[in-house]
Order: sequence, then C-alpha cells, then structure tokens
Amino acid sequence: MFRQQSQCHWANAVRLAQSVAVAIQSEIVWKLNRMTPQSDQRFPKTVRLVSQLDFDRVFRDGIVASDSILVIHAVRGKQPWTRIGLSVSKRVGNSPTRNRWKRLIRESFRLQKNEIPLNIDLVVRPKRGAVPDFDFIFASLLKLVLQLDRKLKPSAK
Repeated sequence: MFRQQSQCHWANAVRLAQSVAVAIQSEIVWKLNRMTPQSDQRFPKTVRLVSQLDFDRVFRDGIVASDSILVIHAVRGKQPWTRIGLSVSKRVGNSPTRNRWKRLIRESFRLQKNEIPLNIDLVVRPKRGAVPDFDFIFASLLKLVLQLDRKLKPSAK
C-alpha cells in the first residue's frame, strides 16, 4: 500500500516537472521569436521624416527620380540610416485612396529596408494618375532609390 502511494507521488512529481519544462520551453521559444528579425519589421519613428524642416530640406536640396508610379525626392541624410517621408496630396484621390497609397509605400519600404542604401532621406509621393498596386510600388521603390543613391554625392564623414 505504501509502495503504491509513493509510486503515485513519484508519477505526479514527474508529470509536474514535465509540465514545468514545457512551460519554460514555450516561454523561451516565445522570447526567441520576439528577438528574431521579425521584430525588426517595425516602422519606428526613427526611420520616418516627421518635421517640416526635414521635408523642406529634401525638397530644396534633393534630387528627383520618377517612373510611372512613384516620384522620389532624395538627399543625403544626417543620420547613418535611411528615413522616409510620404507626401500624398488630395489630387491623388479621396481619403481611403490616399491612405491606401501611404500604407502600400510604407509596407514596401519596411520590407525592403535591408536592401535600401543607408544615409538617405527620402520623400515619396505617387505619380498623378497611377494606380495603387503593391507589386508595382514594391519594384518601383527599390529601383528608384538605387538610382538616386548612384546620383547622390557620397556623404562627408
């Protein structure tokens, strides 16, 4: 009788240890998933042009490249990373259309930010009459930014 009770306690202790191990393992996996490059897929304020002075500097001192979908103004940035600003006027369409353009451009930038050259401030706007299609914006953004990077003078460091 005593032997059965001790085996039962032992079995409970083993089950408890296994459940604790599974809980710890799932917490470790969750933390590792948060630390992988997936967490680098955010769009923080540091990669956005936010002040009017920054936009004015890009429009005043920058160079322009365009195709049938996007117009991009660029200038060498003060930060060692690339920042993007969006300029979508009312001429593009109503509010849902403008917001769709902004979402698609931001997403294209976010997904390609590792391929986009560093130290550039960009202002991106859609070409009048263009249709907001993700695949075209995705291809156009990288092509134009690489073209602008070749045109821009190297930054003095």
